[in-house]
Amino acid sequence: MAAAREQPLGEPRPRRPAADGAAPEALLDRRPSVIVVPVDGDDLVLVRQRRPGANEPLLELPAGTIEPGETPGEAAVRELAEECGVRAERWRSLGRFWVAPSYSTQEVHVFEARGLAPVEALADADEAIHVERRPAAALAGLLLEASSLAALLLWQRGGAAGRPQAA
Repeated sequence: MAAAREQPLGEPRPRRPAADGAAPEALLDRRPSVIVVPVDGDDLVLVRQRRPGANEPLLELPAGTIEPGETPGEAAVRELAEECGVRAERWRSLGRFWVAPSYSTQEVHVFEARGLAPVEALADADEAIHVERRPAAALAGLLLEASSLAALLLWQRGGAAGRPQAA
C-alpha cells in the first residue's frame, strides 16, 4: 500500500463495463490512509517492516489507515506515535494522491512532521516495526514501497503547490 496497515479488502464492487464491452473488473474498497514524513534535522524517521506482498522487510515512511470518525491529521498524529514513538510540534499537509485508482478507492494524505520528541510507542500487536533514522539525501534505492516514494516526492517538491497547509 500501500504503506497503510493491512486491512480486510471486503467485497470488490463491480465497475461499469469497459468501453469495448469487456466484463467489468472489480473495484477494491479501501479506507483512506496517511503517510508521515518525519523530519529530524537532516534525517527522516522511517520504519522497517514485513509486508505480505514483498519477499523482504521494507523500509517505509510511517503510515496507516484513517479510522472511522478520525480526520487525516488526527490519523497522522496517531500513526507517528504508534509506529515511531515520537510526536511532532509542527505539522504541514503536503497533499494527497490515489494509490491505484484504476482498481482501488484508496486515497493517501501526506503530512510533514517536525519538532520531534519521544513518546511511548503503542504499535499494534500484529505489527513488528523497527524504527530507523536515515539521512534524507541518502534514501535513493532504499525505499522500494511506492506510496513512500510518492510521499517522499511530494515532500521534496514542497507539498501541494509548494505552500504550507494546516494539518
